[in-house]
Amino acid sequence: VTDIHSEENKAFTKRDNDLIFNLQALLLEKDSINKIVAARLQIVENEKLLEEEEFRGRILKMSIAGVFLILLAITGYVLALRIRKQKQQLTITNHQLEESKDKIKELYEEQTDGIKLALVTQQAILPPSTFLNNWLPDHFILYKPKDIVSGDFYWGEAKDGNLFLASVDCTGHGVAGGFTSMLGYSLLNLALQNEEFPTPA
Repeated sequence: VTDIHSEENKAFTKRDNDLIFNLQALLLEKDSINKIVAARLQIVENEKLLEEEEFRGRILKMSIAGVFLILLAITGYVLALRIRKQKQQLTITNHQLEESKDKIKELYEEQTDGIKLALVTQQAILPPSTFLNNWLPDHFILYKPKDIVSGDFYWGEAKDGNLFLASVDCTGHGVAGGFTSMLGYSLLNLALQNEEFPTPA
């Protein structure tokens, strides 16, 4: 009986040892698998962290690009508004300039018309060509005023068989000269009428 028991114990011990060995092998294998799984999980976690980092980077870049585009759009809109306002102001200014130009043209035409009438008056005081041809058959007159009316004029009158001539240069041109020429013409006529024996002096 003892031998049987000891045989059984030996068999049981061997089986137990085999089981323990197998169990230890399984535990070692489980630890290896756990280490491999943990390593793979770590790799997956690292990859996930990298992907999250890249995703955040892309989001940041897209956000920066979006902000830049919004700022660009706002700047473009502000510039467009400013340009439109400047165009409107330019249109108003051009309209005002056109109105001013028309007024200036109208005033110029009025002044020019008045000066042209003054020219007719000034030419009327010049000695007629028939008068000069009677007294001076071989003569010529070069009369070229700087402006429409002039401070320069020539004068001629006859009294008691004598011919009195004057070539006069009054101070000024244009309207001012025209006024002084009319005054000079009147004074020459007055001097000739009032003097009994007129002399150039």
